[in-house]
Amino acid sequence: MEPQLSMAYTIIIALVLVLVILAALWRNAEARVNAFRRMAHLDHLTGLASRARFEMEIGRRIDRANNPQAGARDQTVSLLVLDLDGFKAINDTHGHPAGDEVLRRVAQVLEDAVRPNDTVARFDPRATNGVTARVGGDEFAVILDGADSKQTSEIAHRVERAISRLVIHLKDGAVVRVGASVAGISRTGPGLNAAELIEHADKRLYRAKDKGRSGDVAVVVESERTAAPREK
Repeated sequence: MEPQLSMAYTIIIALVLVLVILAALWRNAEARVNAFRRMAHLDHLTGLASRARFEMEIGRRIDRANNPQAGARDQTVSLLVLDLDGFKAINDTHGHPAGDEVLRRVAQVLEDAVRPNDTVARFDPRATNGVTARVGGDEFAVILDGADSKQTSEIAHRVERAISRLVIHLKDGAVVRVGASVAGISRTGPGLNAAELIEHADKRLYRAKDKGRSGDVAVVVESERTAAPREK
């Protein structure tokens, strides 16, 4: 009887150990999956929203705006796009590590200049799929949470001023500054489309850059009640 009991205890202990090991492996695998998910949602250089996060967020906001039952606040989708002025010269003169430092500092300034619920991403509106984040680019986008055209304009000017005041001390001892051209668009659903919204915002960004070259503040913000037809 005692040998049988001893065998039973041994089997029970072995099973417990196996369960403990399996639980540890599961927790490790789950942690890895969560880490990969976080990485997929973050730009590796700046810590801002990644392409996947931006696509998910803009799609969610537009779906909400296109819902006939949505309230007035939820029916408006507002977007800022901005391009750094002078960034290429910094890259060419001081090297790509210096350019990376500039992007990180600009990312910090952007997050401080917008509101906690806004989504800031590195961005390229001319990508083939229309909604993406550029790897290594000097353009950014901000999805504004529930902002009307007036708030969009205020935030756009605040962002432009914050970046224009930014002074960056590089590791080689150089001190550099960058400017920004900022464009904003505020549209009210239903009938919104992500690709068209971004396309129109990008066209306004070119207008903002032209204003900056002419000596004006490089900010353009426009709004319409409904989504405009695609420009030809």
